[in-house]
Amino acid sequence: MSAFFADREHRKLVWSLGANMLTRIPSLAMVFLVLPLLITGLGQERYAAMFAALALGGLGTIPMAGNGIYGVRMIGDAASRGDHAGESAAFLSLAIVNFSLGFAMIALATIVMVARGNGAALVCVALLPIIQGMCNGTFDNARLAYNEHYWTAGLALSLQIAWYSLILLAPPFRHHVLLAATVFHAPITLASITNGVLLLRKRPWLLRGRAADPRRMLRAGLSFGAAEGLVMGALGVVVIYLQATSTASVTAWFATQNRLFQMCLTPLLMILVPLGGFVRLKWASAGERRQRDAIKAAYAAGAVALIGMTAGLSLIGPYYARHWLNLAPPGDVGLLLPLFALFGAITFYRCFAAIAYLVLDGVWLAHRVIASVLVAGLVALLATRFLAPVPTFSLFAAGAAFLIVVVLSQSARHTLAGRPA
Repeated sequence: MSAFFADREHRKLVWSLGANMLTRIPSLAMVFLVLPLLITGLGQERYAAMFAALALGGLGTIPMAGNGIYGVRMIGDAASRGDHAGESAAFLSLAIVNFSLGFAMIALATIVMVARGNGAALVCVALLPIIQGMCNGTFDNARLAYNEHYWTAGLALSLQIAWYSLILLAPPFRHHVLLAATVFHAPITLASITNGVLLLRKRPWLLRGRAADPRRMLRAGLSFGAAEGLVMGALGVVVIYLQATSTASVTAWFATQNRLFQMCLTPLLMILVPLGGFVRLKWASAGERRQRDAIKAAYAAGAVALIGMTAGLSLIGPYYARHWLNLAPPGDVGLLLPLFALFGAITFYRCFAAIAYLVLDGVWLAHRVIASVLVAGLVALLATRFLAPVPTFSLFAAGAAFLIVVVLSQSARHTLAGRPA
Protein backbone atom coordinates (compact mmCIF):
# COMPACT_ATOMS: atom_id res chain seq x y z
CA MET A 1 0.00 0.00 0.00
CA SER A 2 2.79 2.43 0.90
CA ALA A 3 4.45 1.67 -2.45
CA PHE A 4 1.19 2.52 -4.23
CA PHE A 5 0.91 5.92 -2.53
CA ALA A 6 4.57 6.66 -3.11
CA ASP A 7 3.68 7.37 -6.74
CA ARG A 8 2.41 10.96 -7.07
CA GLU A 9 0.09 10.04 -9.93
CA HIS A 10 -1.46 7.30 -7.76
CA ARG A 11 -2.15 9.81 -4.99
CA LYS A 12 -3.75 12.22 -7.45
CA LEU A 13 -5.94 9.40 -8.78
CA VAL A 14 -7.16 8.53 -5.26
CA TRP A 15 -7.90 12.20 -4.55
CA SER A 16 -9.90 12.43 -7.78
CA LEU A 17 -11.92 9.30 -7.02
CA GLY A 18 -12.68 10.42 -3.46
CA ALA A 19 -13.70 13.94 -4.47
CA ASN A 20 -15.89 12.57 -7.25
CA MET A 21 -17.76 10.30 -4.85
CA LEU A 22 -18.48 13.25 -2.55
CA THR A 23 -20.19 15.08 -5.41
CA ARG A 24 -22.86 12.37 -5.42
CA ILE A 25 -24.18 13.49 -2.01
CA PRO A 26 -25.96 16.55 -3.43
CA SER A 27 -27.49 14.29 -6.10
CA LEU A 28 -29.48 12.53 -3.39
CA ALA A 29 -30.97 15.91 -2.51
CA MET A 30 -31.76 16.39 -6.19
CA VAL A 31 -33.71 13.13 -6.38
CA PHE A 32 -35.61 13.26 -3.10
CA LEU A 33 -36.02 17.01 -2.51
CA VAL A 34 -35.39 19.13 -5.60
CA LEU A 35 -37.29 17.27 -8.35
CA PRO A 36 -40.49 16.93 -6.28
CA LEU A 37 -40.32 20.66 -5.50
CA LEU A 38 -39.83 21.52 -9.17
CA ILE A 39 -42.72 19.45 -10.49
CA THR A 40 -44.98 20.91 -7.78
CA GLY A 41 -43.84 24.47 -8.41
CA LEU A 42 -43.88 24.33 -12.20
CA GLY A 43 -46.72 21.89 -12.82
CA GLN A 44 -46.50 18.91 -15.16
CA GLU A 45 -46.80 20.96 -18.34
CA ARG A 46 -44.00 23.44 -17.63
CA TYR A 47 -41.91 20.68 -16.02
CA ALA A 48 -42.15 18.65 -19.25
CA ALA A 49 -41.47 21.76 -21.39
CA MET A 50 -38.36 22.54 -19.33
CA PHE A 51 -36.95 19.05 -19.86
CA ALA A 52 -37.79 19.16 -23.56
CA ALA A 53 -35.85 22.44 -23.88
CA LEU A 54 -32.92 20.95 -21.95
CA ALA A 55 -33.05 17.90 -24.21
CA LEU A 56 -32.88 20.08 -27.32
CA GLY A 57 -29.93 21.97 -25.85
CA GLY A 58 -28.29 18.66 -25.04
CA LEU A 59 -28.40 17.79 -28.72
CA GLY A 60 -26.34 20.92 -29.33
CA THR A 61 -23.48 19.43 -27.32
CA ILE A 62 -23.11 16.46 -29.70
CA PRO A 63 -20.54 18.12 -32.01
CA MET A 64 -18.34 18.96 -29.00
CA ALA A 65 -18.43 15.56 -27.30
CA GLY A 66 -15.54 13.94 -29.15
CA ASN A 67 -13.18 16.91 -29.05
CA GLY A 68 -12.67 16.49 -25.32
CA ILE A 69 -11.70 12.84 -25.75
CA TYR A 70 -9.16 13.71 -28.42
CA GLY A 71 -7.97 16.72 -26.41
CA VAL A 72 -7.25 14.53 -23.37
CA ARG A 73 -5.22 12.20 -25.59
CA MET A 74 -3.17 15.04 -27.08
CA ILE A 75 -2.58 17.01 -23.87
CA GLY A 76 -1.88 13.85 -21.84
CA ASP A 77 0.59 12.59 -24.43
CA ALA A 78 2.47 15.90 -24.45
CA ALA A 79 2.42 16.13 -20.64
CA SER A 80 3.84 12.62 -20.28
CA ARG A 81 6.84 13.81 -22.36
CA GLY A 82 7.19 17.14 -20.53
CA ASP A 83 6.47 18.97 -23.81
CA HIS A 84 4.98 22.36 -22.79
CA ALA A 85 4.73 23.50 -26.42
CA GLY A 86 2.74 20.37 -27.27
CA GLU A 87 0.45 20.88 -24.27
CA SER A 88 -0.22 24.47 -25.32
CA ALA A 89 -0.89 23.54 -28.93
CA ALA A 90 -3.35 20.83 -27.90
CA PHE A 91 -5.13 23.02 -25.32
CA LEU A 92 -5.53 25.97 -27.69
CA SER A 93 -6.81 23.67 -30.44
CA LEU A 94 -9.33 22.20 -28.00
CA ALA A 95 -10.49 25.66 -26.87
CA ILE A 96 -10.82 27.03 -30.41
CA VAL A 97 -12.81 24.03 -31.66
CA ASN A 98 -15.11 23.78 -28.63
CA PHE A 99 -15.97 27.47 -28.39
CA SER A 100 -16.43 27.86 -32.15
CA LEU A 101 -18.81 24.90 -32.25
CA GLY A 102 -20.48 26.01 -29.03
CA PHE A 103 -21.39 29.47 -30.27
CA ALA A 104 -22.62 28.00 -33.55
CA MET A 105 -24.86 25.59 -31.61
CA ILE A 106 -26.14 28.44 -29.42
CA ALA A 107 -27.24 30.31 -32.55
CA LEU A 108 -28.84 27.20 -34.04
CA ALA A 109 -30.66 26.25 -30.82
CA THR A 110 -32.00 29.81 -30.49
CA ILE A 111 -33.36 29.72 -34.04
CA VAL A 112 -35.01 26.33 -33.49
CA MET A 113 -36.58 27.29 -30.17
CA VAL A 114 -37.94 30.59 -31.51
CA ALA A 115 -39.29 28.84 -34.61
CA ARG A 116 -41.16 26.41 -32.35
CA GLY A 117 -42.88 29.34 -30.68
CA ASN A 118 -41.09 29.20 -27.31
CA GLY A 119 -40.72 32.26 -25.13
CA ALA A 120 -37.45 33.86 -24.02
CA ALA A 121 -37.24 31.84 -20.79
CA LEU A 122 -37.41 28.46 -22.54
CA VAL A 123 -34.99 29.65 -25.23
CA CYS A 124 -32.47 30.43 -22.47
CA VAL A 125 -33.15 27.05 -20.84
CA ALA A 126 -32.12 25.32 -24.07
CA LEU A 127 -28.80 27.20 -24.09
CA LEU A 128 -27.72 26.03 -20.61
CA PRO A 129 -26.44 22.56 -21.67
CA ILE A 130 -24.50 24.05 -24.59
CA ILE A 131 -22.75 26.61 -22.40
CA GLN A 132 -21.87 23.87 -19.92
CA GLY A 133 -20.63 21.66 -22.76
CA MET A 134 -18.25 24.36 -24.01
CA CYS A 135 -16.74 24.90 -20.56
CA ASN A 136 -16.63 21.24 -19.48
CA GLY A 137 -15.24 20.09 -22.80
CA THR A 138 -12.36 22.55 -22.61
CA PHE A 139 -11.34 23.21 -19.01
CA ASP A 140 -12.37 19.99 -17.27
CA ASN A 141 -10.89 17.78 -19.98
CA ALA A 142 -7.65 19.72 -19.87
CA ARG A 143 -7.52 19.18 -16.11
CA LEU A 144 -8.30 15.49 -16.62
CA ALA A 145 -5.31 15.13 -18.95
CA TYR A 146 -3.08 16.02 -15.97
CA ASN A 147 -4.78 13.42 -13.73
CA GLU A 148 -6.13 16.25 -11.54
CA HIS A 149 -9.87 15.68 -11.74
CA TYR A 150 -10.17 16.27 -7.99
CA TRP A 151 -10.12 20.02 -8.71
CA THR A 152 -13.17 19.68 -10.94
CA ALA A 153 -15.01 17.50 -8.42
CA GLY A 154 -14.23 19.69 -5.41
CA LEU A 155 -15.43 22.86 -7.09
CA ALA A 156 -18.57 21.12 -8.39
CA LEU A 157 -19.42 19.84 -4.90
CA SER A 158 -19.20 23.30 -3.31
CA LEU A 159 -21.29 25.00 -5.97
CA GLN A 160 -23.90 22.23 -6.10
CA ILE A 161 -24.54 22.61 -2.37
CA ALA A 162 -24.87 26.39 -2.74
CA TRP A 163 -27.23 26.16 -5.72
CA TYR A 164 -29.44 23.44 -4.26
CA SER A 165 -29.84 25.61 -1.18
CA LEU A 166 -31.27 28.34 -3.41
CA ILE A 167 -33.85 25.89 -4.75
CA LEU A 168 -34.88 24.89 -1.24
CA LEU A 169 -34.91 28.38 0.27
CA ALA A 170 -35.88 30.73 -2.58
CA PRO A 171 -39.40 30.19 -4.06
CA PRO A 172 -38.61 31.86 -7.43
CA PHE A 173 -36.15 29.02 -8.16
CA ARG A 174 -39.04 26.57 -7.89
CA HIS A 175 -41.64 28.51 -9.86
CA HIS A 176 -39.73 30.22 -12.70
CA VAL A 177 -38.81 27.79 -15.46
CA LEU A 178 -35.40 29.34 -16.24
CA LEU A 179 -34.34 29.63 -12.60
CA ALA A 180 -35.52 26.07 -11.99
CA ALA A 181 -33.50 24.79 -14.97
CA THR A 182 -30.29 26.37 -13.67
CA VAL A 183 -30.12 23.72 -10.95
CA PHE A 184 -29.09 21.16 -13.58
CA HIS A 185 -26.30 23.14 -15.25
CA ALA A 186 -25.30 26.37 -13.46
CA PRO A 187 -23.26 24.79 -10.61
CA ILE A 188 -21.20 22.61 -12.98
CA THR A 189 -20.69 25.46 -15.47
CA LEU A 190 -19.46 27.85 -12.78
CA ALA A 191 -17.21 25.12 -11.35
CA SER A 192 -15.75 24.51 -14.81
CA ILE A 193 -15.02 28.21 -15.41
CA THR A 194 -13.35 28.49 -12.01
CA ASN A 195 -11.41 25.32 -12.76
CA GLY A 196 -10.19 26.84 -16.03
CA VAL A 197 -8.97 30.02 -14.33
CA LEU A 198 -7.05 28.00 -11.73
CA LEU A 199 -5.61 25.68 -14.38
CA LEU A 200 -4.29 28.56 -16.47
CA ARG A 201 -2.91 30.28 -13.39
CA LYS A 202 -0.92 27.15 -12.53
CA ARG A 203 0.15 26.42 -16.12
CA PRO A 204 0.36 29.79 -17.89
CA TRP A 205 2.30 28.23 -20.78
CA LEU A 206 -0.96 26.76 -22.05
CA LEU A 207 -1.82 30.18 -23.49
CA ARG A 208 1.62 30.99 -24.88
CA GLY A 209 1.78 28.67 -27.86
CA ARG A 210 -0.12 28.27 -31.10
CA ALA A 211 -2.98 25.95 -31.94
CA ALA A 212 -1.81 22.85 -33.82
CA ASP A 213 -4.27 22.52 -36.71
CA PRO A 214 -7.67 22.66 -34.97
CA ARG A 215 -9.21 21.17 -38.11
CA ARG A 216 -7.41 17.90 -37.42
CA MET A 217 -8.84 17.82 -33.90
CA LEU A 218 -12.30 18.60 -35.27
CA ARG A 219 -12.13 15.75 -37.79
CA ALA A 220 -10.87 13.26 -35.22
CA GLY A 221 -13.32 14.44 -32.59
CA LEU A 222 -16.34 14.16 -34.86
CA SER A 223 -16.16 10.36 -34.95
CA PHE A 224 -16.01 10.09 -31.16
CA GLY A 225 -18.48 12.93 -30.71
CA ALA A 226 -21.05 11.54 -33.10
CA ALA A 227 -21.02 8.22 -31.24
CA GLU A 228 -21.15 9.80 -27.78
CA GLY A 229 -23.71 12.35 -28.85
CA LEU A 230 -26.02 10.00 -30.71
CA VAL A 231 -26.11 7.52 -27.83
CA MET A 232 -27.03 10.14 -25.22
CA GLY A 233 -28.79 12.48 -27.64
CA ALA A 234 -31.24 9.75 -28.65
CA LEU A 235 -32.77 10.00 -25.19
CA GLY A 236 -33.23 13.74 -25.64
CA VAL A 237 -34.84 13.22 -29.05
CA VAL A 238 -37.32 10.85 -27.42
CA VAL A 239 -38.39 13.49 -24.87
CA ILE A 240 -38.87 16.07 -27.65
CA TYR A 241 -40.79 13.53 -29.77
CA LEU A 242 -43.08 12.58 -26.88
CA GLN A 243 -43.76 16.23 -26.04
CA ALA A 244 -44.99 16.71 -29.61
CA THR A 245 -47.00 13.49 -29.88
CA SER A 246 -48.12 12.50 -26.37
CA THR A 247 -49.49 13.93 -23.13
CA ALA A 248 -47.61 16.05 -20.60
CA SER A 249 -47.72 13.28 -18.00
CA VAL A 250 -46.16 10.74 -20.40
CA THR A 251 -43.43 13.21 -21.37
CA ALA A 252 -42.79 14.04 -17.71
CA TRP A 253 -42.52 10.33 -16.85
CA PHE A 254 -39.94 9.62 -19.55
CA ALA A 255 -38.05 12.86 -18.81
CA THR A 256 -37.86 11.86 -15.14
CA GLN A 257 -36.55 8.37 -16.00
CA ASN A 258 -33.97 9.96 -18.28
CA ARG A 259 -32.83 12.32 -15.51
CA LEU A 260 -32.64 9.46 -13.00
CA PHE A 261 -30.52 7.47 -15.43
CA GLN A 262 -28.11 10.36 -15.87
CA MET A 263 -27.85 10.73 -12.11
CA CYS A 264 -27.10 7.02 -11.75
CA LEU A 265 -24.63 7.04 -14.65
CA THR A 266 -22.68 9.97 -13.28
CA PRO A 267 -21.16 8.11 -10.27
CA LEU A 268 -19.78 5.49 -12.64
CA LEU A 269 -18.31 8.17 -14.87
CA MET A 270 -16.88 9.84 -11.79
CA ILE A 271 -14.81 6.69 -11.30
CA LEU A 272 -14.08 5.97 -14.96
CA VAL A 273 -13.09 9.49 -16.02
CA PRO A 274 -10.14 9.80 -13.58
CA LEU A 275 -9.17 6.18 -14.28
CA GLY A 276 -9.18 6.93 -18.01
CA GLY A 277 -6.88 9.92 -17.54
CA PHE A 278 -4.57 7.84 -15.33
CA VAL A 279 -4.47 4.96 -17.83
CA ARG A 280 -3.72 7.44 -20.63
CA LEU A 281 -0.65 8.71 -18.74
CA LYS A 282 0.60 5.18 -17.98
CA TRP A 283 -0.36 3.46 -21.26
CA ALA A 284 2.82 4.09 -23.23
CA SER A 285 5.02 2.57 -20.51
CA ALA A 286 2.76 -0.43 -19.86
CA GLY A 287 3.53 -3.80 -21.40
CA GLU A 288 1.28 -5.70 -23.79
CA ARG A 289 -0.06 -7.88 -20.99
CA ARG A 290 -1.09 -4.95 -18.81
CA GLN A 291 -2.69 -3.21 -21.76
CA ARG A 292 -4.65 -6.38 -22.52
CA ASP A 293 -5.76 -6.63 -18.87
CA ALA A 294 -6.96 -3.02 -18.94
CA ILE A 295 -9.18 -3.70 -21.97
CA LYS A 296 -10.56 -6.86 -20.35
CA ALA A 297 -11.30 -4.97 -17.13
CA ALA A 298 -13.12 -2.19 -19.01
CA TYR A 299 -15.29 -4.74 -20.82
CA ALA A 300 -16.05 -6.73 -17.65
CA ALA A 301 -16.95 -3.57 -15.73
CA GLY A 302 -19.27 -2.53 -18.53
CA ALA A 303 -21.01 -5.90 -18.61
CA VAL A 304 -21.64 -5.80 -14.86
CA ALA A 305 -22.90 -2.22 -15.14
CA LEU A 306 -25.26 -3.25 -17.97
CA ILE A 307 -27.00 -5.79 -15.74
CA GLY A 308 -27.00 -3.55 -12.66
CA MET A 309 -28.34 -0.46 -14.40
CA THR A 310 -31.08 -2.34 -16.25
CA ALA A 311 -32.30 -4.23 -13.20
CA GLY A 312 -31.91 -1.35 -10.75
CA LEU A 313 -33.65 1.37 -12.73
CA SER A 314 -36.46 -0.93 -13.89
CA LEU A 315 -37.37 -1.29 -10.20
CA ILE A 316 -36.45 2.11 -8.75
CA GLY A 317 -37.47 4.40 -11.64
CA PRO A 318 -41.21 3.62 -11.85
CA TYR A 319 -41.49 3.43 -8.05
CA TYR A 320 -39.87 6.84 -7.63
CA ALA A 321 -42.00 8.46 -10.36
CA ARG A 322 -45.23 7.11 -8.89
CA HIS A 323 -44.63 7.70 -5.18
CA TRP A 324 -42.56 10.90 -5.22
CA LEU A 325 -43.86 12.70 -8.32
CA ASN A 326 -47.30 11.09 -8.73
CA LEU A 327 -46.50 10.07 -12.32
CA ALA A 328 -48.07 6.77 -13.41
CA PRO A 329 -46.15 4.49 -15.84
CA PRO A 330 -47.40 4.96 -19.42
CA GLY A 331 -47.49 1.21 -20.09
CA ASP A 332 -46.90 -2.26 -18.72
CA VAL A 333 -43.55 -3.82 -17.82
CA GLY A 334 -43.06 -5.43 -21.24
CA LEU A 335 -43.56 -2.11 -23.00
CA LEU A 336 -41.20 -0.14 -20.73
CA LEU A 337 -38.44 -2.71 -20.12
CA PRO A 338 -36.62 -1.82 -23.39
CA LEU A 339 -36.12 1.71 -22.01
CA PHE A 340 -34.20 0.34 -19.04
CA ALA A 341 -32.31 -2.11 -21.27
CA LEU A 342 -31.19 0.88 -23.35
CA PHE A 343 -30.03 2.62 -20.17
CA GLY A 344 -28.00 -0.51 -19.38
CA ALA A 345 -26.51 -0.72 -22.88
CA ILE A 346 -25.49 2.96 -22.79
CA THR A 347 -23.83 2.36 -19.41
CA PHE A 348 -21.93 -0.61 -20.90
CA TYR A 349 -20.78 1.60 -23.77
CA ARG A 350 -19.65 4.45 -21.53
CA CYS A 351 -17.69 2.09 -19.26
CA PHE A 352 -15.83 0.49 -22.17
CA ALA A 353 -15.34 3.69 -24.15
CA ALA A 354 -13.98 5.58 -21.12
CA ILE A 355 -10.80 3.53 -21.50
CA ALA A 356 -10.91 2.44 -25.14
CA TYR A 357 -11.30 5.91 -26.67
CA LEU A 358 -8.34 7.30 -24.75
CA VAL A 359 -5.80 4.60 -25.55
CA LEU A 360 -6.95 2.82 -28.71
CA ASP A 361 -7.93 3.76 -32.24
CA GLY A 362 -11.56 4.24 -31.32
CA VAL A 363 -12.80 5.10 -34.83
CA TRP A 364 -13.73 1.45 -35.49
CA LEU A 365 -15.90 1.37 -32.37
CA ALA A 366 -17.32 4.87 -32.86
CA HIS A 367 -18.50 4.23 -36.41
CA ARG A 368 -20.27 1.02 -35.46
CA VAL A 369 -21.99 2.60 -32.47
CA ILE A 370 -23.20 5.40 -34.77
CA ALA A 371 -24.52 2.80 -37.22
CA SER A 372 -26.30 0.92 -34.41
CA VAL A 373 -28.22 3.98 -33.23
CA LEU A 374 -29.06 5.11 -36.76
CA VAL A 375 -30.34 1.68 -37.82
CA ALA A 376 -32.54 1.42 -34.71
CA GLY A 377 -33.76 4.97 -35.29
CA LEU A 378 -34.61 4.28 -38.94
CA VAL A 379 -36.64 1.21 -38.00
CA ALA A 380 -38.50 3.22 -35.34
CA LEU A 381 -39.14 6.03 -37.82
CA LEU A 382 -40.74 3.59 -40.25
CA ALA A 383 -42.78 2.12 -37.38
CA THR A 384 -44.35 5.49 -36.51
CA ARG A 385 -46.82 4.84 -39.34
CA PHE A 386 -48.17 1.79 -37.52
CA LEU A 387 -47.42 2.21 -33.79
CA ALA A 388 -48.34 4.69 -31.07
CA PRO A 389 -45.54 6.91 -29.64
CA VAL A 390 -44.64 4.77 -26.60
CA PRO A 391 -44.48 1.43 -28.48
CA THR A 392 -42.45 3.15 -31.20
CA PHE A 393 -39.89 4.23 -28.64
CA SER A 394 -39.84 0.75 -27.09
CA LEU A 395 -38.99 -0.69 -30.50
CA PHE A 396 -36.16 1.81 -30.91
CA ALA A 397 -34.81 1.17 -27.41
CA ALA A 398 -34.82 -2.62 -27.82
CA GLY A 399 -33.06 -2.46 -31.19
CA ALA A 400 -30.46 0.10 -30.10
CA ALA A 401 -29.67 -1.77 -26.87
CA PHE A 402 -29.15 -5.08 -28.68
CA LEU A 403 -26.97 -3.60 -31.42
CA ILE A 404 -24.80 -1.58 -29.01
CA VAL A 405 -24.05 -4.68 -26.92
CA VAL A 406 -23.16 -6.66 -30.06
CA VAL A 407 -20.84 -3.90 -31.30
CA LEU A 408 -19.05 -3.60 -27.94
CA SER A 409 -18.47 -7.35 -27.81
CA GLN A 410 -17.08 -7.30 -31.35
CA SER A 411 -14.81 -4.37 -30.48
CA ALA A 412 -13.40 -6.15 -27.43
CA ARG A 413 -12.66 -9.30 -29.45
CA HIS A 414 -11.19 -7.22 -32.28
CA THR A 415 -8.86 -5.40 -29.87
CA LEU A 416 -7.76 -8.44 -27.89
CA ALA A 417 -7.10 -10.45 -31.03
CA GLY A 418 -4.42 -7.95 -31.97
CA ARG A 419 -2.64 -8.09 -28.61
CA PRO A 420 -0.69 -11.17 -27.50
CA ALA A 421 -1.75 -12.76 -24.20
